[in-house]
Amino acid sequence: PGAKRVLIIGGGDGGALRRVLEHQQSEPVQVELDSAVIEACRQHMPAVSAGAYDNPRARVVIGDGIEYMRNNPGGFDLVIIDSTDPVGPALGLFQESFYRDVASALAPNGLLVAQSSSPLLMAKELQAQLANLRAVFPIVRTYLGMATGYPGGVWSYTIGSKQYDPCLVSAESIEKRLAAERISSRYYSPEVHQAAFVLPRFIADIVS
Repeated sequence: PGAKRVLIIGGGDGGALRRVLEHQQSEPVQVELDSAVIEACRQHMPAVSAGAYDNPRARVVIGDGIEYMRNNPGGFDLVIIDSTDPVGPALGLFQESFYRDVASALAPNGLLVAQSSSPLLMAKELQAQLANLRAVFPIVRTYLGMATGYPGGVWSYTIGSKQYDPCLVSAESIEKRLAAERISSRYYSPEVHQAAFVLPRFIADIVS
């Protein structure tokens, strides 16, 4: 609650930045490896960022997210890992050593959220990522969402938290937060929040 200092690693399309900026108290920093990704998305998919990159509260850093995390310990309330799959340059964003750097950079009640691959097609990668997160964070929760542009259509995301359990947030408190910030969404709702953590049996077996 009340996350102010927010770090986004990746997310060159600007969608995550756009949503973070809807929270008026937020001070987002986005670290994107390739400036060409941002420019291409602004040119060809402008509706995704919807002007987020022109917002004076947004600070964009072009650089390596792993290195940035290592060199900027302390003070973040929330870290969002909006990365590509765990191959090539993004592989380091899924390792235990990186998650330890994230934990060091988070406030005592901070949390991270990361895309954690397709539970249908990348179960082993998901299990490896969860093992690395559980070695660092006392609370680790996986949830599901639709990603129709990706293989399988169903995508997983995982939260590593120092204190707050996202499964215990009440629908009433979510409703109040959205109303206070005047945030509306065509997808997210208090009910969707709670339902997202209810995993089909075969996916629950993968993440157990």
